[in-house]
Amino acid sequence: MTDAAAVNILSLSPGTQDQLLRQYFASDGIGYTVVRVPMASCDFSTRLYTYADTPGDYGLENFTLAPEDIKMKIPLLQRAQAMSPRPLSLLASAWSAPAWLKTNSALTGKGSLKGQPGGKEHKTW
Repeated sequence: MTDAAAVNILSLSPGTQDQLLRQYFASDGIGYTVVRVPMASCDFSTRLYTYADTPGDYGLENFTLAPEDIKMKIPLLQRAQAMSPRPLSLLASAWSAPAWLKTNSALTGKGSLKGQPGGKEHKTW
């Protein structure tokens, strides 16, 4: 359930949205029970963002979900769960550490996690 998937699903009429979700998640459809959900933005997002964009926030005091999660992905996942006869399992996958935790200070391009294994950057990530 990427941002792009949510944008496209929500661009459909309400009836078509329900039909599509039923075809994927309902017992009379494919019956998917595992959904991959990006943690923040990914290569299928309309913008670059993370949940921890405050530099130096090693305690993640400013960690917050994005509008894309609250307004699009979570409601669609709730609708899918309501149609599924079994609990959905979410596979959360991260695309990039926050830019302030990376050697190139960017979400894209060639960069790696700052610090050493066991250090504050790795523990935060």
